[in-house]
Amino acid sequence: MLQRLVLAALFVACLTPAHAQTRTVWMETTEGPMILELDEGAAPITVANFLAHVEQGFYDGIIFHRVIEDFVVQAGAFDDELAFRPPPFPAIQSEASNGRLNVPGTIAMALAGSDVDSGRAQFFINTAVNDVLDGDFTVFGEVVTGLNVLESIQSAPTTSIAAQALRDYPLRPVRIERVVETDGYPLMPLHTGSWFDPQNPGRGLNVEIANGGASGNDATLVIYLYDFIDGQQFWLAGSANFDFGPSAVTVPMVILDGPQFGDAFDPDDRNVEEWGTITFEVTGCGSAVMSYDSPEFGSGERPLARLTRPNDLDSCEGL
Repeated sequence: MLQRLVLAALFVACLTPAHAQTRTVWMETTEGPMILELDEGAAPITVANFLAHVEQGFYDGIIFHRVIEDFVVQAGAFDDELAFRPPPFPAIQSEASNGRLNVPGTIAMALAGSDVDSGRAQFFINTAVNDVLDGDFTVFGEVVTGLNVLESIQSAPTTSIAAQALRDYPLRPVRIERVVETDGYPLMPLHTGSWFDPQNPGRGLNVEIANGGASGNDATLVIYLYDFIDGQQFWLAGSANFDFGPSAVTVPMVILDGPQFGDAFDPDDRNVEEWGTITFEVTGCGSAVMSYDSPEFGSGERPLARLTRPNDLDSCEGL
């Protein structure tokens, strides 16, 4: 199934016209991350509407409540308690004649009945060639990263819930943790782990990215770097809070030095000094760049590759 979905998506990519105006959105789900490219050039009204919901946090905590394998997965109406979330904005004008087709991996607006101008908050992602939907449902983007996540969502067994008049309801619905707009490949929790410099083996850093505040929408980046100077080992450490979305975060670092490993972490015998800053920028699931700026050591950058991965991520395939 996944191979069929990926091949179909690649075929579609060759047929779909390129549009210069795009916006990028990261959708974190309980099955993993998906990155969506929104086609602002082809569907400006629809993209603006979707991003308005994103900005308000409307989709955070929403589930994929309708799943039909080899057709669509749909979200934008219920939370994981099956409480309906009323759309905060009025219905928008249809842009279904923009030339974009309902093909695997594309995202489109759901409608209320047969009224093509009734799109509000609900959306669906196509998992097949659904040409029967063309002309009525506005396609406004596509999944560019995370097709494996989409495959996992669409493969779930389903049931019906009479009280909410829901058919094709997944037995274990996938929840959308957060949706944020990003300017590149976003820094996300899956980047937690050890990274190394391929050009200088033995040098690298450990990073941890986690939710930082009570709202769950902001995060903390923690960096530990180990190296040697004049035969003496030293550790750099630092942390910075940031709002989820950017691909790069700058962290102020301090140096913890001591003649032995244990002394560097002994609170009664350690010397903490400001060292400068490290900017950690991710360029993909398994690639990053570390830029440093230190009054003593100057400025520069190093390419980084992932050494370890989170337990639930075996590879970067599809991400």
